[in-house]
Amino acid sequence: EPQLRRELIIDKPDLILSDHNLPSFDGFTALKIVRQVHPQLPFIFVSSSNDQQMIVDMFERGATDYVFKRDLGDLQQAVIRALGD
Repeated sequence: EPQLRRELIIDKPDLILSDHNLPSFDGFTALKIVRQVHPQLPFIFVSSSNDQQMIVDMFERGATDYVFKRDLGDLQQAVIRALGD
């Protein structure tokens, strides 16, 4: 969390890619922090979970997009869409 906060201030990224379930820091917390600091910054979840309710929650909490890890070929188009908005 401290590293994410520091990077958002020091060197704002163009885009964030995040898993929803990280070992020491979860993606929903990361999304909340990003939305507080940079509300319009594209945030894409890349996850192996195909839980439909979790995906709905991602979008309701402000995720820009979601890519299923088994479909990483979709990541390029998700990034293009996110950066084009």
